Amino acid sequence: MTPVLVLSKKEGRCLSDSKEKKEIKETADFGDICQKHELSRYINSKYQDSVFKDLFRSKENLIGLYRTLHPEDVLVTEEDLTLITIKNVLSNGVYNDVAFQVKDKLMILFEHQSSVNWNMPLRLLIYYAEEIMGYLRKKGESLHKKDRILLPEAEFYVVYSGSEKWDVKELRLSDSFSKNNGFLELMVRVIHKDDYRESILDDYLIFIYKVKENMRIYGHDEKSIRQSVLEAIDYCIKNNILAGYLAERQREVFGMLMNEISVDEFGKIREKEGEARGEARGEARGEARGEARREARFIINMYKKGYTLEQIAGAAEKSVKEIKEILANQEPMLTV
Repeated sequence: MTPVLVLSKKEGRCLSDSKEKKEIKETADFGDICQKHELSRYINSKYQDSVFKDLFRSKENLIGLYRTLHPEDVLVTEEDLTLITIKNVLSNGVYNDVAFQVKDKLMILFEHQSSVNWNMPLRLLIYYAEEIMGYLRKKGESLHKKDRILLPEAEFYVVYSGSEKWDVKELRLSDSFSKNNGFLELMVRVIHKDDYRESILDDYLIFIYKVKENMRIYGHDEKSIRQSVLEAIDYCIKNNILAGYLAERQREVFGMLMNEISVDEFGKIREKEGEARGEARGEARGEARGEARREARFIINMYKKGYTLEQIAGAAEKSVKEIKEILANQEPMLTV
């Protein structure tokens, strides 16, 4: 049975017969369009953030993230953390997921990946360069000054929640160089489920994998995806997995996840469509080339048997000029 979606602890209202439930249905109602390969029209711009970004927008959750990575640093408080996530770094509008600074000592950049991507060190290098430029502007520093500019240390992480096997613990920028050497390096640590047990990071991955597990059971149509998301939220709240966050922001999490899944499903559909179109074009081109070769052999045989160009043109339903071009291309030694 699909659980009832509650807006928040404060409101205590369910969406069984409310206007908000209708809005949620409209947000998620993309299954039929997905089947017709028109999913792009149903990707809801209202929920452009991901659950990962939204989760760590809270200082309470952000300090939990930092303490997962640095349990030894017991003196850092929420006031010591500053979110510095930036937007529109790349030309296509891509922006980094989560970035924050710990006083002036440390800068941490996070990316969440649901698919394998070996280019994460390069992407994070671009993000880091933008972050550092912002840091220098904020400090009023100039690159042309004589004295050394002190920078915060930097750490880079990718949280992986994909279905494809990706058993890597770290990625290095130098692996992308043609000779695997050079003076520039950037190391990214890849975080998988169970790497940090009983932490906010692992809770997040448990939630995401629960959604995917439900989708494998119920399917990928609109109704099944909606049920998968709602049951995952319900399961995690009951089992104290991101319980406070999910209870407080159920409606927003539902909308963001439905949007993320919509985009992902749409991408898969477009990829399959592209493969199908490529195969169709390949078959069409192959058939056209085969027909052209058969036609050329017919024309050459007639020519060798002494038929005039006019007779060949009439039989092949082509002009004399076209016959001359075919003979010249196929048999350059023939005198036409």
